[in-house]
Amino acid sequence: MRAAQVIGKSKQRRVIFEAIYKGKRMIKTAEELANLFTHIKPQNRRRILALDCARALVNDKLVEQVKDPKTKRAAYRKVGFYTKHRDRILRIVDNPKGAEKIATKQNPIGKNEAWVRILVPKAAQPVFVTVGDIYSFATNRKSIKINPDLLRNIKEEEIKERFKKIIKESGVFKDWGGEKSDLYSTRVQIRKGKRVATAIVFKGRATKGKLTPEKMGKRGDQIDRLFQSAAELFLVVYPGQIDESIVNQMHVFALAKATTSKSPIYYGVIDHDDLLELFS
Repeated sequence: MRAAQVIGKSKQRRVIFEAIYKGKRMIKTAEELANLFTHIKPQNRRRILALDCARALVNDKLVEQVKDPKTKRAAYRKVGFYTKHRDRILRIVDNPKGAEKIATKQNPIGKNEAWVRILVPKAAQPVFVTVGDIYSFATNRKSIKINPDLLRNIKEEEIKERFKKIIKESGVFKDWGGEKSDLYSTRVQIRKGKRVATAIVFKGRATKGKLTPEKMGKRGDQIDRLFQSAAELFLVVYPGQIDESIVNQMHVFALAKATTSKSPIYYGVIDHDDLLELFS
């Protein structure tokens, strides 16, 4: 297709291309190509025309420019791919409409193929929520003065148990290497009377410093596994500062989750300050 486009409607380029690829000889000299235009006078103009046409083919790598072994002057050599497809290229030049039936990257059609237009419904955008947006937690927040040392050495298991009390969850959730979340419950109310399946990951005192994705599991894949849960609300809870990169990563997975969910997808983080308000 590209070769046919380069040759285009130029009769002179077609003559040069056809001459270079004619016969078994790999190389044709500039003089030989110039002699194709015997109707043009003087001879110097023939050579200029031949060189211009050949240069256009060289620039698009349809032929290679080399030196004639005998005269050391400009010559042109065939390219294997175009040698093989010479006749097909010339047929396209003669009949451009036939090119519509040829499959390319830009025009990926094939023989006997039926194309169907599939309309994919646009997924609803996931919603980032805070503690105040979740009814189950908002009703437990305290506005009184709180003790900042309360969470200094709190264990992950203790955070989990406090959350279970808040949402009135009596289930038992044992930690193991392949779990998708630390707590999975259908008792969280996103708004009053509206319960949603919720998957939560807790991090405790064993995690130090600002929480970043590489601290989420041994392979940094804890958020990925979290969003594999059959849930609508996804939370990361940490009694310290949560880096923006955690929220960004959760947003990406929430977007993917939203494309396959019939229900709205919610995600959020609960950090040190949020926990103080919940636990005081």
